[in-house]
Amino acid sequence: MKKKKYKRLKEKIKLFLIYISLIMMCSLAVTKLTTNKATVFGLRILYIPTDSMSPEIKKNSFVIAVPVKPEDVKEGDIITYIKTYKRKDDTTPHDNKNKPERSTNKEENKTKDNTINSIEDTSNKDDKESTTPDTRISPLDKINVRCVHRVIKIEKDAQNTVKYTFKGDNLKNEDPPVYEDQIEFRILFHN
Repeated sequence: MKKKKYKRLKEKIKLFLIYISLIMMCSLAVTKLTTNKATVFGLRILYIPTDSMSPEIKKNSFVIAVPVKPEDVKEGDIITYIKTYKRKDDTTPHDNKNKPERSTNKEENKTKDNTINSIEDTSNKDDKESTTPDTRISPLDKINVRCVHRVIKIEKDAQNTVKYTFKGDNLKNEDPPVYEDQIEFRILFHN
């Protein structure tokens, strides 16, 4: 008798978990299709690997974020945005241990197989064209890095293009200009 009750309870729990999984997958699919930002019930959990936002957000912590429209961003908000680098070899922006010392001579910066060992920051230019995709470069040659920093200034230029200025709370310098198409999420909760 107890075995039957246990088996029924086990089956009900299994069925419940299947329903929850299906609902979460549907939510994920709908938000990905409608906003191009994959979330579950409108929320996204993000890992913060650096201390650039200390003491507000600690290194190696998790935050809960929600998609945000660029027009809803305000000064003081903690926002995630995408910064794009052009990859010229297999080095990533955070992999400093294998980078050779820099020289102004391009020939001295080449590796043994004659590839230039560097990454060019494409979002560091102060013009709107820098955020539009470069069709001459394969998507595989780009590295997208998610940055989580605070908005310190929002301004419009002469062409009515909105430009955001970000800065990590624990950093001395501001980030390069960020444009509307780079904005992703607003941090809703952090520990």
